[in-house]
Amino acid sequence: EINNCDELIATELIFDGVFNELSLENTAAVLSCLIDKDERSEGQSTDKLSPELKNLFRKVHDAARKVAKSTHLCKIDIDIEKYINSLNVNVMSICHSWCGGAMFSDLMKTTEMYEGSVIRVIRRLEELL
Repeated sequence: EINNCDELIATELIFDGVFNELSLENTAAVLSCLIDKDERSEGQSTDKLSPELKNLFRKVHDAARKVAKSTHLCKIDIDIEKYINSLNVNVMSICHSWCGGAMFSDLMKTTEMYEGSVIRVIRRLEELL
């Protein structure tokens, strides 16, 4: 059961086979940006992501656009760009490193997020996985 992230995007990614060959770290990174959805702030950018994570975020972004367009075609009122920009790229590298065994104190040095926010994302991610 998928109930603590954007279910439509997660399902689209499953049907597209995105998770088939991913490591645990990459799976956690992909799902993390679906869990912590919020309108993207100015400081959020894919520039700090590794090329591998940038490619994965592009796949999530494409799936979000596909879901938003389908929703719009069904005559459901949706702001497509706002929906797509709600994906939180900032947590991808944090969750990737966390699953790779990084220490929490080291993770907090790489982000401006509050500790409680990071813990909330990791706990919700654990529930999803």
